[in-house]
Amino acid sequence: MIAVVALGGWIYKTKFAGGGSNSGAQVSSEQEKQGDGPKLKENWNDGSKSTSEKPMLKTDWNKSDKKPAATSSNQGITKVNGHDRMTGCQLVNHKNNDGDSFHIKHNGKDIEIRLYYVDTAEKYYSDRYENQRERVRDQGKDFGGLSVDQVIQLGNEAKDFSLELLKGKSFTVHTMWEEVYDSGRYYAFVEVPGTDGKYLNEILVASGLVRIHTKGVNKGQTTPDGRDHFQYRDHLIQTERAAKKAGVGAWGM
Repeated sequence: MIAVVALGGWIYKTKFAGGGSNSGAQVSSEQEKQGDGPKLKENWNDGSKSTSEKPMLKTDWNKSDKKPAATSSNQGITKVNGHDRMTGCQLVNHKNNDGDSFHIKHNGKDIEIRLYYVDTAEKYYSDRYENQRERVRDQGKDFGGLSVDQVIQLGNEAKDFSLELLKGKSFTVHTMWEEVYDSGRYYAFVEVPGTDGKYLNEILVASGLVRIHTKGVNKGQTTPDGRDHFQYRDHLIQTERAAKKAGVGAWGM
């Protein structure tokens, strides 16, 4: 636990302390449609919050060629605790990439993934969509009362942080191919290179750059390292408490 917090805090302070990025930045209507829009209804569904969200959709793989079947003939894919473990992944430069959702390439296929369990702040404040503005305000509350400008600053710092850890490197992704509603993105765990198998979501928590606020593994499933939903969520909660105490990321703004 101390090692994770220390790693996250050190990376954050080294690369982003005092930094900011276009806190009032706007994006085009095309970015609003294609970027963060599909994420607006994500939330916990484990009883900790009341919700009326639509149920998770099952992907019809007859309509997509993105899912690589996990067979012995697939280079770089093995099964680990129910997840497809894809080695040799590369980050793809894409305008919609952010701190918790980004494009990767594996075996020549472009796949958009979304991290389990965590939600980074928005990168912009919409001038068109009230539900996006409401999301920004909710994030500000969950991050301890941040202003809109601070939320946007935090979202851009989280984006830079995640992409810098993965850019130009080969890394491992674990996924069960659960689609994020009907968005074309798939929930996943990402092992950060050079961290002895630590997942990106927990490093973001340790760095104070995310809120614990989205889907985890389902009942009867485990994380790639064998922890069930509640065990892994509790680990993240303890990590977040340490980040708050250390005053890193959002907790020091």
